[in-house]
Amino acid sequence: MFLIVVLVIVGCVSVVVARTIQHGIGRRQLVENSHRSPSPSKRSAKAGLMTALLTVTAFVPLLLVAYLAIALLRHVLGQ
Repeated sequence: MFLIVVLVIVGCVSVVVARTIQHGIGRRQLVENSHRSPSPSKRSAKAGLMTALLTVTAFVPLLLVAYLAIALLRHVLGQ
């Protein structure tokens, strides 16, 4: 049960991090490419792929940090 809670929390944080990064990238590209805009289908497909890749990229290090934090707490508490 505890593992599921940790995975859900880390997954949610990963999605938030991915969307924040994607929003920053999108805003910069919007300024650079103000004279042309891609079609809505290309924009949504690219955005979905980018979100998925960034989520996986953020999930692995966050999971490692959570694992190390849990191990440190267990060590400090003596369990």
